[in-house]
Amino acid sequence: MELWNERLVPLGFPLCQTMTDKRRKAFSACLSALETRASQEWWRDYVSCISQAGFLRKAAEQNKQWLDLDWCLDEQNMVKVIEGKYEREFDSVEQEAPREKSVYERAAERNPREILAEAYPSLFGQVVECDFENGGEQKCAKAIGGTSAH
Repeated sequence: MELWNERLVPLGFPLCQTMTDKRRKAFSACLSALETRASQEWWRDYVSCISQAGFLRKAAEQNKQWLDLDWCLDEQNMVKVIEGKYEREFDSVEQEAPREKSVYERAAERNPREILAEAYPSLFGQVVECDFENGGEQKCAKAIGGTSAH
């Protein structure tokens, strides 16, 4: 319980306050299933697997009610965590729709000449090469207005 609260609660996993009979039995079953589970090192590694599983971290951030110590002590879930079944950030059911890029992000991906040609089609032939890092915005504006800064 202490390891859970120390390592996982800061990541959004629910606080575990009481060692119930159900948890004691589940913990005992885990210990008796494999001899290696009796070591603190094994449990540190298991908690590390939980903390690094993207799907479980996302579920913790979203306060999913099913994700608690009891779920992680369940033998079937434990095997899935250890085998890496939850390493992806989202499963296909809960996959978020991709975020649409803002107009600024889309513009940043484009060539400045294309943007100017779209905005000023009749003046595009007059646009000079623009160096946006060295005051190019002003040079381009002057070139479009008919006055070149060169």
